[in-house]
Amino acid sequence: MKKVYFISVLILLGVVGSLGLSANAEITQEVLFEVHGSFSDYWLPTYWQTRVWGWGSFTVPDRVAVEYTPVSSQTVCTAKTYISRSSGTSYDLILSVYEGGLKPESGSLIGRKTIPSTAVPTQFGIYTAFNFDNCLNLKKDTTYWFTWTRSQLQLWNGYYTEYRGDEYPNTKGWFYEMSGPYGWTAYSREISLRLEGYSTKEPVLIIPGIAGSELYNGDDLIWADLGEMFINPNDPLDFSDHFLTNNLMLDENGNSINSIDAKNVIEVIFNLPLLNINIFKDLHDDLGDSEYVTDQNLFLFPYDWRLNLDSTKDMLNTKIEEIKTQTGADKVNIIAHSMGGLLAKDYINSYGKDSIDKLIFVGTPHLGAPKAGKVILAGENFSIPWLEEERLKELAKNSPALHQLLPNQKYFDSFLGYIQKSDVSDPLNYQDTKDFLISQNSSSLIMGLAESFWAKNLENTDFSGVDVYNFAGCNSNTQAGYQLKSDNTSISNVGYTSGDTTVPLVSSDYINIPDEKKFYLKKAHHAEMPSQEDVKKAILEILSDKPIELSGNLKTDSTECDFSGKTLTWHSPVGVHIYDSHGRHTGPIDNAGIEYGVPSVDYEIIGHDKFVFLPTDIGETYNIVADGLATGSFDLLISRNNNGIVENTTVFNDVPIGESGDVHFSVSNSSSDSSINVDYYGNDTIQSVSAVSVLSGDDVLDVISPETQATITGQAGSSGWYLGNVTIGLSATDDNSGVLETKYSLDGQPLTSYTGPINISDEGMHVVLYYSVDRAGNNEEVKTLSFGIDMTGIEISVGIDIDAGLFKFLPVSDDLNEVDFSCDLVSCTAIDRAGNTMKLEFNLIREGIQQILNFSSVSYNGTEHSVSGNQLVFKLWPEGNTSKDFSQTFLVGDNKQVRLDYNEKQDESVVIYKPIVGKPIRENISGKRFLQISTDKGKIEYIIQ
Repeated sequence: MKKVYFISVLILLGVVGSLGLSANAEITQEVLFEVHGSFSDYWLPTYWQTRVWGWGSFTVPDRVAVEYTPVSSQTVCTAKTYISRSSGTSYDLILSVYEGGLKPESGSLIGRKTIPSTAVPTQFGIYTAFNFDNCLNLKKDTTYWFTWTRSQLQLWNGYYTEYRGDEYPNTKGWFYEMSGPYGWTAYSREISLRLEGYSTKEPVLIIPGIAGSELYNGDDLIWADLGEMFINPNDPLDFSDHFLTNNLMLDENGNSINSIDAKNVIEVIFNLPLLNINIFKDLHDDLGDSEYVTDQNLFLFPYDWRLNLDSTKDMLNTKIEEIKTQTGADKVNIIAHSMGGLLAKDYINSYGKDSIDKLIFVGTPHLGAPKAGKVILAGENFSIPWLEEERLKELAKNSPALHQLLPNQKYFDSFLGYIQKSDVSDPLNYQDTKDFLISQNSSSLIMGLAESFWAKNLENTDFSGVDVYNFAGCNSNTQAGYQLKSDNTSISNVGYTSGDTTVPLVSSDYINIPDEKKFYLKKAHHAEMPSQEDVKKAILEILSDKPIELSGNLKTDSTECDFSGKTLTWHSPVGVHIYDSHGRHTGPIDNAGIEYGVPSVDYEIIGHDKFVFLPTDIGETYNIVADGLATGSFDLLISRNNNGIVENTTVFNDVPIGESGDVHFSVSNSSSDSSINVDYYGNDTIQSVSAVSVLSGDDVLDVISPETQATITGQAGSSGWYLGNVTIGLSATDDNSGVLETKYSLDGQPLTSYTGPINISDEGMHVVLYYSVDRAGNNEEVKTLSFGIDMTGIEISVGIDIDAGLFKFLPVSDDLNEVDFSCDLVSCTAIDRAGNTMKLEFNLIREGIQQILNFSSVSYNGTEHSVSGNQLVFKLWPEGNTSKDFSQTFLVGDNKQVRLDYNEKQDESVVIYKPIVGKPIRENISGKRFLQISTDKGKIEYIIQ
């Protein structure tokens, strides 16, 4: 029998062989119907007779249809046919199922499934499966058409004219024939069709962890919309990612402000070389190769990972019951990743274990994870290069689920606390940690929800009757502690332990199951553990009831989980870049992002500080490049961490760098780390800078800053003022590694190292900033010493108030706003801001129109000076008509020194000077003048005003 049809180089349809196999020989679904032809005498596998018109060698897409009439009602979940593809394939392959009609595609469409070309085998005689998203219900004695076609048909100026068919019981094969300038001929082509119902495999349910589900506001993808995280379509210069908080914020009770739907589990992020984060994709693909079909016997549970797990567990129960109803299974197998494991245990606590056969934990923080605390304090970007960490900090504030990830009391009992203030040597305990987080970015209400969750004692869940397995990551640097700066708010240092980069081993390994069901993945990366080759292979063996064959980095002995590396802690205005021997990069990139290209390197930016962990137990040499971001200086600490213990630390303190400068050095397991290369101006003038200290032993445990005391020597006045020169002394002590240096700044000048007493003689206010650094690099909080120097004494002046007809006393100072001045009948006292006290004593006599002021003494800060014999006489003539005349006379002893007479009518002042020797001098001055008498350093002087 000869059949004429047209085959694309992309997909070859309908190839059969009598001994064909599926991609996996183990058939686990109920077979409802199967038919395939046999090779004829003329059949040669993969051989095609072709007729080509025109240039080159190319082919034309084809379509194939099979007519099927069931003899009984059937539920079809999978349709299979023998299809092969040749190289270069890129088009998708589509199966469409129609009910009724006399020809293919003439009835009603009841189902359609599209698969990529990569899902089609390149060999002949192998089934390709089309797993319908929803199983099809076929009716008895009704015609159905199974039609396969490519996603893009190319007619090449030809057209389809008719169908050709082969008949089998219950089926007919139809092939489209095309007329036109191009055509192909193949011989002995036979139809193939296999229909399968529900799987006989026990269903599997995958539960993701935090941030593992897509969140939608209506039809708008919010998490994780990588495109909008990269660039705001409404404002290309806005990299702040506020669309996340605008949509995903929670109210003070932990409820979503907007109506948010969790629609899909995130299986892979980026799916690009160097940026690929493969969470479930490879596991999902391998489950598919093992005859697991999505939404038939393989299910995923997306959920809103922001919300209270106590609410989400009820949704999980509904999902499990739906799966049991759909599949007819009594139990399900659960693969729970990260926080999904806590959700699974919460489900068991409320609904029991009867519906679970196998439970597989992967990277579950059974006791919590310190990194959740870090998210509350400083945010997180979940390894998305351009995600602004501050957004997750804002979301964390009222997120019950994130708080339920915090280390619980058992974590503190089994390990240590994870937040350490700057002024103590031990981490905060459980209660103090909660109180501290509430004082920062948490709330007592949300923390209370977490407390209620922890109170269920889920870490000691009874798993009897359930086949439970636990996969814990280890041998990877994992954040386990945070030391605070002197403000006891922001993070100054990061501590590491063995874990999976997110969950410490002490937490992920704490589970109440036999040791033989505990497994440890070395060099684990938390997010990708479910699809890691060794883990997914073990998962498939567990689901198939096969013995687990350990391979690669998967171990059963936790003693193999030790790790080592070096931490780089930068306090600086520099951008830090890490390169490995393959040229891969971790560090800042455009759009204010961070690239994570170097495997197993932990890289954090918190404020202006950078925290880097470099695993050195893999034989790698890392090249470090730091670019100056501003003119200033940086501190760098390089520490060797051996299995969580810091063995030594090399300290570089206050290294100057310019805005265009850079720093270069290499780090490996064998590097001494004793010097770095600094190009201050970025002009290739390189200077080798040596470390200021190298710590070991107990010194590396020094986390407490030194204490500096300032002493000030000088004649003290009042209110922080001094009456003469001042000397400042600075003295520092440290209780562990010792003082490295003390620095100070006087009146805004650049910081300089303290080498001896500081002498200050300039009058005015002064401010000294000072602090000390110990050899462990702990910087003391900057202290301030403020004081003033005022060596200018205060004086008192005496004049007359013509309107009142009285003497007028006033203080004389450089700042009258800060003078306390008072007078009585025999004295006046003035006290300035520095406490300088001046007292003028006198005797006042009134004789008719004449007032006589006899001065007796002047005192400065208690030191008295006699001024007896000085006298000021004031006469105010009786006022007649419109004139008001007066005279003033200032005498010293018996000599008349100076006299001033004023005649208002003439508006003239006459001044007569009588020197000690010689004749008096007379001077006429236009206008009203006065004698102004004032004290002057123990004497009495006068001026004409």
